[in-house]
Amino acid sequence: MAQEAAIRRGGKSPTRTQSTPALAMRLRYERLLHRLTQRDLADELGISVSQVQKYEMGRASIPLDRLSQICNFMGVPPAHLLEPIEPDMPELERLRDSITFAMTLIRNGDPDLRRSMMALIESVLADEAARR
Repeated sequence: MAQEAAIRRGGKSPTRTQSTPALAMRLRYERLLHRLTQRDLADELGISVSQVQKYEMGRASIPLDRLSQICNFMGVPPAHLLEPIEPDMPELERLRDSITFAMTLIRNGDPDLRRSMMALIESVLADEAARR
């Protein structure tokens, strides 16, 4: 609505998203979920790794055309990345835990240890699901 009013007044349509912690966190989460490195995403978008880092830290706004590129590449709708996250939502805590866990796995250079950890987690989750 504000966008339409700005256009009627002769202004331009916004070309950038407003950087928010939720957008930054969701972007990083989706990247990790798709098992992509920041380099993978940067190469796909034709930007530097440091720019991807700025997006994921919420230090830079994402141009709308770039957001569209990201969503197409990851196969998620833009609304998914733009949904607000309330600070007290359990989803936020899960996102933080998931990112921390994924980064721990990524930083560990031993592929056998990573596979063993993932097998253990999958086993625990399967047991949990079976009990329900």
